[in-house]
Amino acid sequence: MKKMLWFLVFVAVILTLYFNLAHYISNVINSYIVDDLRGRIYYIKAVEGLDALYTSNADLNGETLVYSHEGKGEDSSGYINDNVVDFRYDAGSGKTFFVAMHAGDWYLYSLKDGSDRPALIEMADLYEDSWSYMVKTDYLKTETEELEVREVDGSLYVYENGEGTCVKKFYGLYDEGNTGYKALGFSPNGKYLVYRSMEHLTPVGAWIEKWIKGEVAGKTYVMELDTCKSTWYIDAEKIQWLEK
Repeated sequence: MKKMLWFLVFVAVILTLYFNLAHYISNVINSYIVDDLRGRIYYIKAVEGLDALYTSNADLNGETLVYSHEGKGEDSSGYINDNVVDFRYDAGSGKTFFVAMHAGDWYLYSLKDGSDRPALIEMADLYEDSWSYMVKTDYLKTETEELEVREVDGSLYVYENGEGTCVKKFYGLYDEGNTGYKALGFSPNGKYLVYRSMEHLTPVGAWIEKWIKGEVAGKTYVMELDTCKSTWYIDAEKIQWLEK
């Protein structure tokens, strides 16, 4: 009985190593996908626990820090919350609008291109109307005039003209929030899909990661829809993708 148990553990370890290696090699081979991306992206990215606003080319070259609120976010209880939580870049005015903490409340700010001194505009109710400030943001969208992406039991289906195609099949035990794939949205030209993977086939792996790290981080990928091939992309929240 013990020999059988050890044999099963051995097989599980070998299979895990095999799939991880195959996954890594696949992402390396498909890295050309990112090289082909055009446009510019703005995004919130956590660095050492602080959410700040960055920009780069869509191919991830030339990353630049747009704004960090570090040292400016004392809340009403005396704690520090230096995170940028919402944003919108307006190409017409050359300004970035974002929401961050000021004197104990959430406020809307604006920042002109090339400046590091944001202007305080007005108080923002984060839970009521902060999204209304960002209504024109070109955040990645899961639905366009031609395409829609849906999540079904952890798998991703893209619909065009009412017909759905599975573009990313989840092979595992689906548990929302712990396993499977989550769509972030399409590129402006509709040729690519950005999505998240929780990186676990079963909830057990996710629970172990949460116990060790305190969270299930997952990874962000970009898929070339013509071929359904994917590779790693920027691990960020609320990506705004501008064609120019």
